[in-house]
Amino acid sequence: MRSWAIIIPTKILKRCFFSKQIACLIFDVNIYPYSHRNCQNWDFTTLLLKKTLDMFVQNNQNILEIGTGHLAILSIYIAKKKKANITAVDINPEFIKNAVVNAEKNDVYIDFRQSDLFSNIEGTFDIIYFNPPYVPTEWVFKNNRELYSNSIFDFTWNGGPDGCDTIRKFLKDVKCFTHKDSKVLLGVNSVFVDRYKMSMLIAAAGLTLDSIISSKCNPAKVYVIKLEKY
Repeated sequence: MRSWAIIIPTKILKRCFFSKQIACLIFDVNIYPYSHRNCQNWDFTTLLLKKTLDMFVQNNQNILEIGTGHLAILSIYIAKKKKANITAVDINPEFIKNAVVNAEKNDVYIDFRQSDLFSNIEGTFDIIYFNPPYVPTEWVFKNNRELYSNSIFDFTWNGGPDGCDTIRKFLKDVKCFTHKDSKVLLGVNSVFVDRYKMSMLIAAAGLTLDSIISSKCNPAKVYVIKLEKY
């Protein structure tokens, strides 16, 4: 079956991803958008991570979201459903400021921090999840040049030459923040980084691919990862 990304015209997809109303409806959150041309409110990977979090998150767990974005939409979604201890980080300080406002609008508490991946994190977590930048730089130059801003905002999409630069860094360091029962949920759109490539990256980092969550008509996949050894 072909994915939505192919069936639905690109312009319509963009409107959906940037739509405040659609995001509110899907994720059941109140949204205070951040006014930047590249700040879409959700995407296929966000949607599949929502499904995956519903499967794995339980009350009283310690949860970490890397790259929470300007809305912190997934962390707020979970905070409204579960009594979990949630930490959410992003490299962009403006995103963190806006995320704090969104949490307040939804009457939830989340420990927000500015952090380059794990640089401002300590301790271990039951669940760590990440919707990383995975779009190859050259693809954007050829197909969606308006995304490029040569600023911190490019961290939302720019995965480097093969789309995997940030994924490699994340996989290298994540084991320092997990315990034997932890789950790492890494959402990636297979249009840009396919299943075989992700499996190789996970194995190269000394981690074990536990399962892959997918959904019909959605090109994204969520890789459920655990440590190989303790």
